[in-house]
Amino acid sequence: MRVVLRDDVENLGQKGDLVDVADGYARNYLVPRGLALKASAGSQKQADAMRRNRLAQNTMMRELCEAAGIPFLDTTSVLQQRVESGENVYFPDESHFNELGHQLVADALAEFLSTP
Repeated sequence: MRVVLRDDVENLGQKGDLVDVADGYARNYLVPRGLALKASAGSQKQADAMRRNRLAQNTMMRELCEAAGIPFLDTTSVLQQRVESGENVYFPDESHFNELGHQLVADALAEFLSTP
């Protein structure tokens, strides 16, 4: 069954992704928990909107900081690279960083602060 993820799901994808999963997994786990919606004719538009919204807050914050002359650190790319390589940076079924996620952000912050 093809579904649109409404939230990040470990080892499956991120919010807004269109993924194919076993029918039982979708019906018994993802959909009842609000983690996914069954894909429909408008699913691609829905998925695209979710992806845009996922990064909208970062864009807004970056623009605000640039306008005010405030240094801005966006860790999205660091975390995204690890997720795309198959590693999980969040606790399952949560949006909180796990140990790896915390370490990646700490390393990025240390590098950011040490750069003049």
